[in-house]
Amino acid sequence: MLAVRANGTERTAELISALSLTGLIFNRQYLDISQEVSVWNDITCLMTYENLDTELINVLLNDGRASLRGIAEDLDVSVTTISNHLEDLQDTDIITGYTPTIDYGSLGYDVTAVIQLKVEGTALPDVTARLQDQPQMISVYEVTGDHDIITIGKYTDTDEMNQQIKTLLSDADINESNTSVVLNTASEHEQFEIGEES
Repeated sequence: MLAVRANGTERTAELISALSLTGLIFNRQYLDISQEVSVWNDITCLMTYENLDTELINVLLNDGRASLRGIAEDLDVSVTTISNHLEDLQDTDIITGYTPTIDYGSLGYDVTAVIQLKVEGTALPDVTARLQDQPQMISVYEVTGDHDIITIGKYTDTDEMNQQIKTLLSDADINESNTSVVLNTASEHEQFEIGEES
């Protein structure tokens, strides 16, 4: 904890992490009251911005089409601040894009298949890359356990699914497949707000 003494009054700050963000080094023990107030205003401002990225992400998770002005009003900061933080989140690939959430079933893709694959060890990266190129494979995971890859596909019917599986098994690098068809989708494409307690 940091103690700052001013005019005989000692205040204690429990926010050393916030101070480290300022880049300020306190090399004087005593500050006059106006200096102290200025320092604490700076710290409060930095604390607000420290949480801004999280709040910004959560706003966009709830409404990916929210305007910069609307977000700025909701978070009580300037539009320029929101724009700068959003640009930083995109540049660092924390926010990787904006896309609609599609109900594939409404478009005729009624069959969801979870496909587990055993792959020749050295071929794993190549097989994973090829699966990513398949348009109806919406998720591809390299996993531990009895299988090497789990992939999720969407199909119009079981015939289309079976044709896809036959194509997979014709790949010399794939040794075995095990397919489960989803009977009921309880939850899908869900995202969670950052900072929420489990």
